[in-house]
Amino acid sequence: MSQTTTPPVLDNHAPLFEPFEWVARAHQTGPYDLLSDVRDLAAGAGVIMAMIEQSDIDVDNGEAPLFTPFNRGRLLRMSIAAMNTIDVQVERYFDRMSKDGEKLRVSTGRNAP
Repeated sequence: MSQTTTPPVLDNHAPLFEPFEWVARAHQTGPYDLLSDVRDLAAGAGVIMAMIEQSDIDVDNGEAPLFTPFNRGRLLRMSIAAMNTIDVQVERYFDRMSKDGEKLRVSTGRNAP
């Protein structure tokens, strides 16, 4: 006779998956927030490009492609969008740095180098 066990009833109804951040929420401003976003976008685009490259290698070796041409195109466009987003975010940060630098020079009375 086999004995079965009933899993314990959990009172905690919290989801098993919770979002995470590379940077603690208290530090998600300025360069740390930018670095966190860039890391995620660049890593995602890198994975996509590696998968497409591996699929192309497989096809060259006579194997079936990993993606349909439609999905391959969508993934390429997603990678392009990720890289464009990185460019836009970094440009905004540089603009903010420049403006903050101008304010600092005016407030301290120092001349630009």
